[in-house]
Amino acid sequence: MQSRIPGRIFAPLALIAVALAVVLLVSMTSGSQKSSPAAATTAPKQQTTVKSVASPTGKTKVYVVRKGDLLSTIAEKLGMTVAQIEALNPDLDPQTLIPGQSIKIGP
Repeated sequence: MQSRIPGRIFAPLALIAVALAVVLLVSMTSGSQKSSPAAATTAPKQQTTVKSVASPTGKTKVYVVRKGDLLSTIAEKLGMTVAQIEALNPDLDPQTLIPGQSIKIGP
């Protein structure tokens, strides 16, 4: 029975050591993010890209999709509704926007 005693002592100690290591690791990573001046600043807003493109019926305004754009954010930037954009672009799939893709936003 003497051989079981070290296991009963070392198992809880190992658990405490692992828990302490996790707490220290979490506190070190969260502390470095708080003190970083770059983390505290916000990224500058990107300008909205709207172009006028010549078409057979006249000039058409288009928006060029950027990486990370969603149809709802594009509509918000342009002061439109998603329904208005979808009406101008009936073949547009809002789930598969591709950076560089042109979306009609006006006549």
